[in-house]
Amino acid sequence: MLRSSIDARAVQLIFSVHDTGIGISADKCQAIFEEFIQVGDVDVVAPGSVGLGLAISRRLVSLMGGQLSVRSTVGRGSTFSFDALFDLVKDQSLVDEPDDRRLADVPDLRGVRVLLVDDNDIIRMVLTIQLERMGATVNEVTDGAAAVQSVATAGSAHDIVIMDIQMPGMDGIEATRRIRETTSKDELPIVGLSAHLSPDMEQLAYDAGMNAYFRKPLELLPLATIIQTLVGGGADSVPICDKPPALDPSVESQTRQMFRDRYADTADRVRSAIDEGRLDEAEAFLHALRGAASFLGLRNLAETTKRLESAVKWRAVAEVSMILETFESQFGSWLVNGFEGERQGEMQAERDSSDPA
Repeated sequence: MLRSSIDARAVQLIFSVHDTGIGISADKCQAIFEEFIQVGDVDVVAPGSVGLGLAISRRLVSLMGGQLSVRSTVGRGSTFSFDALFDLVKDQSLVDEPDDRRLADVPDLRGVRVLLVDDNDIIRMVLTIQLERMGATVNEVTDGAAAVQSVATAGSAHDIVIMDIQMPGMDGIEATRRIRETTSKDELPIVGLSAHLSPDMEQLAYDAGMNAYFRKPLELLPLATIIQTLVGGGADSVPICDKPPALDPSVESQTRQMFRDRYADTADRVRSAIDEGRLDEAEAFLHALRGAASFLGLRNLAETTKRLESAVKWRAVAEVSMILETFESQFGSWLVNGFEGERQGEMQAERDSSDPA
């Protein structure tokens, strides 16, 4: 890795990876970055490979403001390199503060009327608590069709819509398109939320008429800032917890019980759906669980659920079987030990990673 400073605020990093493989002829070095192109003996191409890896990698690097290139000699190997621009963080401490519930100054949203659209009851509760603490008034609905109806019948009662993108029935993209048939971006801003971050999804959101797009789990300050910017809320700031409300004793007990009641049988339902070939149903169960676990800071459970959801989504049969066993074991342990068991597991993992080998 090479480093090249741009100015006092940014740095350009250059990464290179070298192999001693079969190499690539000069006339094919650019073609390999095109979609569905593979170079070399077909017998050594990995099963299921379709030639998209380098095309996707080049696009990702381009989104980071860099370029991906290759130098290669047939029979000797290849060197792939890319550069990217990164902002420098000034005087940033690498040590977390002892209290995990740090306070941050966030915009005052008093008087802002929010229509919150999400099919996950835990996420709605978390966001509602956070927004109400900033002074906003929140009206909740559970799907895109209800959001369209609410805007149609009481559009003037909302200043902004926070819209989950992936929901059963009418999703957030279609709901936004319908709302935009009668309401402009300036009249009613819409902020999209999704657990998946991709250029294609983001483009779909903006093409549908959304004003902004965030990935879940959310960071409070950027969301509050964009709400204030779009709506033109108060100029003052108020101190508020920058962590999920589950860390606040005033709501933690309620959140724990709701999470248990909502997801206690998820492992059994996922296993049954997978065994019976109802993979779309299993993916939906896992998607809901992952979103709620992430919001509540259950990192281990959220990460395992994410891996299983991805394996189910892409129909990776071998991976599904392996990860499902881990998921069931971890989820069963969580049901016994609850939130404290999860946090103790995370602390033990951090201690293990810091111990010298």
